[in-house]
Amino acid sequence: MDKDRTRWNDRYRNNPPPERVCALLPDHVPDGEGKTALDLAGGTGANAAFLADKGYQVYSVDIADAAIQRLQERGHPRIHPVQADLDTYRPPAERFDLVLTVRFLDRRLFPYLAEALVPGGVLLIHTLLDDPRRDCPQMTSNRDHLLRPNELVRSFSNLRIVFYREHFSDTECLASLVAYRD
Repeated sequence: MDKDRTRWNDRYRNNPPPERVCALLPDHVPDGEGKTALDLAGGTGANAAFLADKGYQVYSVDIADAAIQRLQERGHPRIHPVQADLDTYRPPAERFDLVLTVRFLDRRLFPYLAEALVPGGVLLIHTLLDDPRRDCPQMTSNRDHLLRPNELVRSFSNLRIVFYREHFSDTECLASLVAYRD
């Protein structure tokens, strides 16, 4: 945990990622007035702010002190920073109307992501993809941190998938999923 926290604190302090909202959100996030959202590995909160502005009470979980501090500095009354190590964190069951994970992959969390949704809740995942048939330049050298083709479809077949896409460009390969718990 301390090693991960140190690494991410260094990243957020010395080379912060750009503050931009995930491209998946504007077209796939329903109105959130009176609803709750979970943003896992939420970083400095661009996606959390988008969700909060849509009306959600957002619980943004991250390991980094620097990310939590930035979330607190935003001062948004609907954003609730949660510092936790995602190696051990498990979201409560049937608590969230929306669960989001962007550019973060821990397959051990997959069953908990679906269970965290209330009936009618939506899961949104947008993360890096590995495809051995293509040259996918990525930001990680550990292939375990990359999805396999169609892995999200197989992993979340218990949900109603309304959108799935694998996108390949010169700079990265991404998989996006939007699925509802019935």
